[in-house]
Amino acid sequence: MEKIVFTDGTKICLLDEKGRHERESGFIVKYKENARRIAANNAWKKTGTNAMLRGEYDFSDSYEGENSPAYLNGITFTDRENVVAYSFTVGQSSGVYYKDFSREKEDEAHIVHDRDREYLALSFDKKSGTMLISMRKNGDACRQIAQFIRDGDRQGLTDGDSRDDNPALSPTDGNILFDSAGVGRDERGEFVGYAPSAVYALDPLSLDMVCLKEDKKYSYCKPKRDKDGNLYAIRRPARGKRTGNPFLEIVLIPVRIVEAIVGFVQFFVISFAGKSLVSGKEGGPNPAKGRQKKEREIFVEGNRIRVDRELKRNKRFQEKDYGFIPRSWQLVRIGRDDETVLKSGVCDYALGKEGVYCTDGRHLYLLSEKENRKIADTDFCLNLDVDA
Repeated sequence: MEKIVFTDGTKICLLDEKGRHERESGFIVKYKENARRIAANNAWKKTGTNAMLRGEYDFSDSYEGENSPAYLNGITFTDRENVVAYSFTVGQSSGVYYKDFSREKEDEAHIVHDRDREYLALSFDKKSGTMLISMRKNGDACRQIAQFIRDGDRQGLTDGDSRDDNPALSPTDGNILFDSAGVGRDERGEFVGYAPSAVYALDPLSLDMVCLKEDKKYSYCKPKRDKDGNLYAIRRPARGKRTGNPFLEIVLIPVRIVEAIVGFVQFFVISFAGKSLVSGKEGGPNPAKGRQKKEREIFVEGNRIRVDRELKRNKRFQEKDYGFIPRSWQLVRIGRDDETVLKSGVCDYALGKEGVYCTDGRHLYLLSEKENRKIADTDFCLNLDVDA
């Protein structure tokens, strides 16, 4: 069995012949522990009756740092056995670390850590020891491809007003494959959206680029080549950015302001008097009663996925195993004149010796000429790699 590494929420998982092995990101764990300790030490300043009388009461979560969203953005095997590299974002920090599954303690090593840049998709070339990664400056709509070599130096490979992402080295010609989408801006230079992603090949020596696949109707992302030269990618429908009704939003502004004021006064009265503004309700209304459950949403490369809604849609196809990735996201093998759909509902994949490994968010699959089978269950898998 080939070794597979994948992310499951904020867990880093290794799957081999001995089973599944899980580890936490040491940086994320320490970040949240420190945030929780700082918040607890400062809680007296902005909580309690005295803080409310001073007008300094903090109505937000006291453990905001602890509850800061944490994401694993990418994962890849390296040239060392059982050692993987992963990229992450937590709070205002982002970086790339090594995780050594052969060690129980002190199993992480620092590669890069930054508060000004976010590190995203990454891949590793075992022959040269070069790591390819996409990154962006905080607040910037553009992404660039860069490479890290053994001594830790970083070299930028792409630049421009575009989102360059998901780099991978081609085993047949040594070119770097990646997807690129132009950044759309208005007359003031403000970001308004992305053009459909196209597949490019970059010569790492001359830095010349060639477009391999583009289509106005589709975005092609995460391109890879196998040893036979076949080109793979995930194909998604190109959709324009949808916005709400601006006139309705303007009309509702006074209503929302009134709701906010009433909610604040209600909270203040209950805190001091123990009674609601409405007579006959000693403890006030239950704020959770009648409230709709918040819909889970994720963003994958700028695409919003409504998790619960997609699960319901995919369940209608009456398949035993289904995920939350839209079925319109298809893993395809690109030929000269046609494209072969290998599987629908795919957000990431890797090329191995035994076949193509892919995930629909909740499962891992192996696609081969002999069989297509599920090899593992997950809760929230968006990234994977195989030790081919």
